[in-house]
Amino acid sequence: MDISSIQNALQLVGKFNRQSKDCGVRLGFLVKFLQEISEGHFKYEVEFSTHDLVEQYIRPAVKQQQCRFVDLIPPHHVGPASIFVSHRWQGSFSELITTLCKHLNFGEDAEAANNFLWLDVFAVNQNTGTLANKVDVDSFEETLRQTSITLFKLDEQGTALRRVWCLYELWKTFVHRGAETLQVMSYDVEWTRLKEVFYGVDVEAAEAFHQSDKETILSDIKADIGFQNFNELLRDALVDSTSRQAQAADVNDENARIDAQLTSSTMLCEAGRYEEGEQAAREALLVAEGAKGPEALKLIGRCLNQMSNLLKEQGKFQEAIPHQERAVAVGREVLGEEHPTVASRLISLADMTSAEGRYLDARLAYEQAIDILLRVHGEEHMHVALGLNSLANLLDAHGQYEEALGQAKRALLIREKLYQEFHPELAESLQTLGVIYHHLQDNGAGQECLERSINVFSKTLGPAHPKTVKVRESFKT
Repeated sequence: MDISSIQNALQLVGKFNRQSKDCGVRLGFLVKFLQEISEGHFKYEVEFSTHDLVEQYIRPAVKQQQCRFVDLIPPHHVGPASIFVSHRWQGSFSELITTLCKHLNFGEDAEAANNFLWLDVFAVNQNTGTLANKVDVDSFEETLRQTSITLFKLDEQGTALRRVWCLYELWKTFVHRGAETLQVMSYDVEWTRLKEVFYGVDVEAAEAFHQSDKETILSDIKADIGFQNFNELLRDALVDSTSRQAQAADVNDENARIDAQLTSSTMLCEAGRYEEGEQAAREALLVAEGAKGPEALKLIGRCLNQMSNLLKEQGKFQEAIPHQERAVAVGREVLGEEHPTVASRLISLADMTSAEGRYLDARLAYEQAIDILLRVHGEEHMHVALGLNSLANLLDAHGQYEEALGQAKRALLIREKLYQEFHPELAESLQTLGVIYHHLQDNGAGQECLERSINVFSKTLGPAHPKTVKVRESFKT
């Protein structure tokens, strides 16, 4: 950059002299802005990303004056930001604004429109390569420090958690304001996908357009709080977001309340917070028991299944079994005898009866469930693998080691085809195999499987998770 360019940039910085923290934009303006550009500039676009907005609208708008877009917004819509918004540019801009409105109760809370949000595409000078742009980018950390909360928009694939600049913003949130000030907005992510995002949290797998950005940011995170601690904080934030969303669910929409509570319960279970997960499932069941309409019984079955599985994880088998028996009965009534959901519930019931020493009942349930699942899904399905691995555990517990080994290997083979290298279900299969090998006096193979199981559980659930700890303890013995 030559001297003339620097002087021009400095003059512009003086002309548009708001500090970065004062570049918050009123939520009410963002809603109106979205409506206007959707009906105007992007009226022929079914959907447009934040990146599209910057390239096609914001940069052309600020090019002549070399200013921030916030400098073109009427002053009464601009003020000190209390909320820092973290998001990925490739995501839908309309979805981002809609999610912010939902999270902040826009339309229901009269004051929601007056929240001032710091959004990089508006607050940062988008004239790349200029001194003004560099000044704004360098102000990120101080801006984040001076806001009260960070709202992070999570996409269904969890892509934002693999972008190094998003991770930078979350790291600085943890450092300057504490993990409790991070709120993950995961409204549009189904619980099945949210589980996979949870398993895949890994700061070291971050991506960046510039490799140097990745190297610098990851080096700083490692030196500051460490990768393992950072991953744990992110997982906790994901789980806590579902609890917060369950509490905020529409009290007049029974289905939405139950779905939100069950999602929260599921994620609490994945985090090993079983008592909290049980409570969330009980709250969902309470709502479902009072529900009316054709879907009510189906909802009750879901809640019973979730609650009994949380009880199972805590070793409360006698309490869990009646609830799971009812869940199976409801499933048969609503879905039919041969439905895969009924089969999955039978596997859970068999886990409980097996733990109570009821070998014949458990084996019959496992075999019945596996038979249904094979007919419906074929061999290579996650629930088939679950049934086979559970059956292997039952056989192993009753000294039928060779048959157990065959079923466990079959389950592992399916899971290796379905999942990448790191997934909790792979760890469960490796744990089962490790125990069986030890019972067969093949201690070398057993040790290798248990070591791999510990590694996978640690990577996907965390080193302090109850499942990781359980395998580690069994490894010692």
